[in-house]
Amino acid sequence: IWRCNPHLKRFLSILLITIMIISCFSGCASASSGRQVCLDFLSCISEKDYIGAYALLDDSIKLDSDDENLESRGRISEKQFVAKYSNIFAALDIQSVVYENIDIDQGEIFTIANFTGTYSSALAGDLTGEYRMVALKVNGKWCIEWTPGLIFPEMEWGDTVRVASISAQRGEIISDGH
Repeated sequence: IWRCNPHLKRFLSILLITIMIISCFSGCASASSGRQVCLDFLSCISEKDYIGAYALLDDSIKLDSDDENLESRGRISEKQFVAKYSNIFAALDIQSVVYENIDIDQGEIFTIANFTGTYSSALAGDLTGEYRMVALKVNGKWCIEWTPGLIFPEMEWGDTVRVASISAQRGEIISDGH
């Protein structure tokens, strides 16, 4: 067949390449497991790919509007999400983000990831916290049930982060009580 029909050979080659490209893109577009979507989310945040991280969120958390009042009700727009991470990390001058001790409990419907996150800040040194992330399988697709607690464990919906310098008052210098 290959020697007799060069058009068939070309057609089959193009078809095979097309199938490989399509399967690659479909594999990259959605995570195949709760474990993978958790790792993908952490990777996106580490690489400052906040739009990529937002794409992994549960649709029930995503918001089309940029109405700031809706964030306090458990929903966030892509613009707000990107601004939240960008502004906090810029204010604290975060140089790197490292996630370690990742322990993932994979289930059929939901997956729980516990991990240690360390932000290296030029202003505050290393900021380390213990995190818990939940991934859900919704309509056959794995997604992250995001909360602001994934930025800092203590954060809740509607919270903001502000950085301020407070000058210390000079203390008294004494020697032998004088």
